[in-house]
Amino acid sequence: MFHINEFRGFEMNLSKDVRLLASKQGASLRDVEKLKNVFPLIPDDYVSLSLEKTEMEFEAKSGQYFRIWGPKGCIEMNEAYMFTKYIPGAIPFGDDGGGRTFLFMNGASGEGVYLVGNGNIDPEEAVHICGSLADLLENGAGIDSISY
Repeated sequence: MFHINEFRGFEMNLSKDVRLLASKQGASLRDVEKLKNVFPLIPDDYVSLSLEKTEMEFEAKSGQYFRIWGPKGCIEMNEAYMFTKYIPGAIPFGDDGGGRTFLFMNGASGEGVYLVGNGNIDPEEAVHICGSLADLLENGAGIDSISY
């Protein structure tokens, strides 16, 4: 069973290279429990962030927009695109608005955040962005990899 105190609060100390444009209220504990039932290995930083805010839209320093979905969106997009069928263990959690999806996965560069095109969901095609969601948002790690 999920317990909220398992997770540290996600400090929204965004990198100067990332700007939050919009968001909705945090997910319910029930939504997070459903997510953890589908994806037991969902990273703690995502869980903590989703309890604070969902459906976040960001702008990278390049002007590229990207989104981080709430728990319901992660489940729905996995059902629609079958990411876990093509990349076992992958967890979809956002998109760049241009046909690419952010995944938590263990790929060629190790565990971390990857970006893959929705038209070719293949672990060999996934591009490693950075080590964690917190690293992307707080440090701007890999932010240049998001641009087209």
